[in-house]
Amino acid sequence: MPWAHRIMVPLSPFLALLCTCVCVTSATAKSLDASYGLAFSLSMDYGVASAYFPNGTYRDIAKIEGGPRFKDYMRHIDPVGAPDSVVSEHLQAEDSFLGGVLKHLWPIRHPSNNPLTAMFKALRSASESALERPVSIVEIAVNCFPHGPRLSTFFAEIDAALEDSSMEKLRPPRTNGEMAARAKGIEGYCGDEPGDPCDPERVVLSVENTRSGLTIIMWTETSGSYDFHRVLHSPELGQDSLDNCERRNANQSCIDELKNSIRTVAKMPLKFNWGGLERIEAIVLLGEGAVDARLNGILRDILQEQYATEVIDVMLSSASTDPIFLASRNLARTDWTMKDNGNKAADIQDRWELR
Repeated sequence: MPWAHRIMVPLSPFLALLCTCVCVTSATAKSLDASYGLAFSLSMDYGVASAYFPNGTYRDIAKIEGGPRFKDYMRHIDPVGAPDSVVSEHLQAEDSFLGGVLKHLWPIRHPSNNPLTAMFKALRSASESALERPVSIVEIAVNCFPHGPRLSTFFAEIDAALEDSSMEKLRPPRTNGEMAARAKGIEGYCGDEPGDPCDPERVVLSVENTRSGLTIIMWTETSGSYDFHRVLHSPELGQDSLDNCERRNANQSCIDELKNSIRTVAKMPLKFNWGGLERIEAIVLLGEGAVDARLNGILRDILQEQYATEVIDVMLSSASTDPIFLASRNLARTDWTMKDNGNKAADIQDRWELR
């Protein structure tokens, strides 16, 4: 537990005894339920839940539209630089050592201002109904991350909302675009031994299109590792906004704005100190608007400016038949793999200790 590592000051004997009890109880090894993996994926206006099972099958559990506060929160994640958002009072009250100790000893729930809590609770309820069992561990993916110092606050808000929903995650949140790309098999390989061949670095463009907004991320992928370089995150370029704009304007100003925005994030080559990469190797389409003919046509037009037609066709053929649940499905499989590996490691440790 995070607070257990902050014991740096003398404690009263009574409080020290209570801390010891909590630490011992928390350290007791528990087997993780590896009968399923579960993941939630958050987009601008909605959240989805998917489960993965050991036999290799998936279940897309729910797509839930968020309330006004959730929508405002997700639409205004600023990947360039965002002002501090509203942090839950529950999180602020616990931002001390003693607050953390008392929270674990007497977990009294307080009303939360966290805009993610209601969505997590709704997705948890739907998941428990579908799986017919309690849910306590889930992995999280979001459309994009905020920039700089805002990132740590963003992660803390996710943790606080999960805790308010009686859940936790095993590792940091991921992005929908990365998980969707991995779901399409875009993961290079590099051998472990010196001199082993490695797949070359490549540029991947993830395009998450929804009714309420557009999120495009340019990635470089190297040996299964993803790094993002450019991000477009705009609630003004979603399907609904473009439809309304086109109805109000007879000219093509709305489409021109969309094209210019995409050109900015998709411009090649991508240059580094050591050189650069000349072309986009793959495009992954996800979200409820992934099959939107208007956006796909614009993508083709823009890429046509840089590449041959046959290459564009190959790139856009990577669109998923399940674009809404593409990221959550792959992350649910990852969740199950982590649980299964964790249980195997714990079993080996138990056997070793019994020798």
